[in-house]
Amino acid sequence: MTPFRSPRYLKFIRSLPCCVCGRECGIEAAHVGHREASDLETIPLCGLHHKEQHRIGLKRFTHSYDLDIPAILERLTARPRIVPMGDAFIGFFLGEEHVLCPLGAGLNSAIRRMVAVRSDVLRDYLLQKKGQAA
Repeated sequence: MTPFRSPRYLKFIRSLPCCVCGRECGIEAAHVGHREASDLETIPLCGLHHKEQHRIGLKRFTHSYDLDIPAILERLTARPRIVPMGDAFIGFFLGEEHVLCPLGAGLNSAIRRMVAVRSDVLRDYLLQKKGQAA
């Protein structure tokens, strides 16, 4: 079976901070699955840590930096929901509720805001994980 490929998803992954050091520039989408891994099995790593992952192997790399790859992938691939409630669009992501915009602003505005919320929540999560590993 052909693995799932998505340049758009990889661009999203590259917009997030490195899972190890928190660096936010020069980020690469590092495949962490088997040899023919899906693009959904990628984590953001800076170039330095991506090279190290390949050099020492994924198992040793995840152990060295205490990375819970399944938990990280679960968050990165979580799908947000947008629901009209009352006079606003409400977004739900990873158990959190966010007021996105008034209904009158339209669904496209709500979607754009949800994309930004998703990125912010994941950025905060990755930076928090990096802080716990230090």
